[in-house]
Amino acid sequence: MGGSTMNGSEVGAGGSRPVAMAKTSNLNPSAPEWRPNGYDDNEDLRSLFVTFSNGYPLNEGQISTFFTRKYGACVERVYVHRTRTVEGGRRKKPPLFGKVTFKWPFMVQMVMSGEDKVCFRIDGRPLWCKSFDPSRLHHSSSSPSSGELHGGSSDISPAAAEE
Repeated sequence: MGGSTMNGSEVGAGGSRPVAMAKTSNLNPSAPEWRPNGYDDNEDLRSLFVTFSNGYPLNEGQISTFFTRKYGACVERVYVHRTRTVEGGRRKKPPLFGKVTFKWPFMVQMVMSGEDKVCFRIDGRPLWCKSFDPSRLHHSSSSPSSGELHGGSSDISPAAAEE
């Protein structure tokens, strides 16, 4: 017969061999999801409002790739506002603005470096950035419904892009 040691091995005639011990957890299954320091669920605090020069638009992939290469895997989502199509499927104007949402709010401060506006060059095209301010949203009858900026079309009017 073998005896048991303090380290969970059973000692017998042939030496020791590991014995599976029941593992218990002290984790609370009802605990809220863990969030790293600096994380905030408020998407607006994690977002930048971006504008493009007229005639020099950028797409979501170009913007996401730029920030990922510069700062690492920090981008949660990129939205570029596109005007609604007219008859024949043609767009009226090229995109003028959009929104970049990061995974963490500290990324906004890192990108902005204490400035009100910053300009980056992506593929030779200017990308102007400033902190996203939801109080500056302009709602008009021609703009899409509220909430579309968070996943579909925009609730920002082109007037906001000109500021």
